Amino acid sequence: VKYDPQNIKHHLALGHAYLSGIASDTNADIAIYQKRAIRNLERATRLAPQNPEPWLALSHAHYQMADFIQADQCVDQILEIDQNNYAALAMKAEIALRSNDPAKARDYAKQAAAQQPDLPAAHLIYAHALESLHRPQDALQALESALPHSGTPLPLRLKRAILLKQLNGVQTAIEDLK
Repeated sequence: VKYDPQNIKHHLALGHAYLSGIASDTNADIAIYQKRAIRNLERATRLAPQNPEPWLALSHAHYQMADFIQADQCVDQILEIDQNNYAALAMKAEIALRSNDPAKARDYAKQAAAQQPDLPAAHLIYAHALESLHRPQDALQALESALPHSGTPLPLRLKRAILLKQLNGVQTAIEDLK
C-alpha cells in the first residue's frame, strides 16, 4: 500500500500502530510513539472534520495518555456532529468516571446504553458510576435490567458478581456465577 497523505485511513492506521507501540514498548521511545500517534490522528481530523472516527481515535489516544481534558474535547467534537453517537457518549462517561465525576458518568452512560442496549460497555460504566455514588443496589438493578438485552453478557455478569459479593457475601456471588 502506497502512503497517501490525503487519505484519513492511512493516518488512522498509523495512529493506531503508534498507540500499539506504546502498549508494547517499555523504553523511552514511548514519548515518540505518543507524539507520532497524536500527529497522525490530528491530521485525520483535519482531513475529515465531520467524520467521528478520527475524533474518537484521537480521544482514545489522549485518554490512553491520561490527558482527559483533551480526550473530552475530542469527544465534544463528535457530539457536535452526532449528539447520539454511542461511542462518544460511552467515552464521555468513561472520561467523567476517571475524572471523579460519577454523576456525569452516570448520565452519559445512561444515554449511551439507551442508544445501544445490546453493548455492555455503557452498562458497565453506568453500574460503576452508581457504585461510586454509593448506590450498589441501584447498580445491581441496572445490570439485571441490561443482562437480557446484552449480546455480550459475561462482563455484566462479572460486575454483578462483584456487587453481589459486596451486598450479600462471597457465597451469593459464587452461586450467581454458576
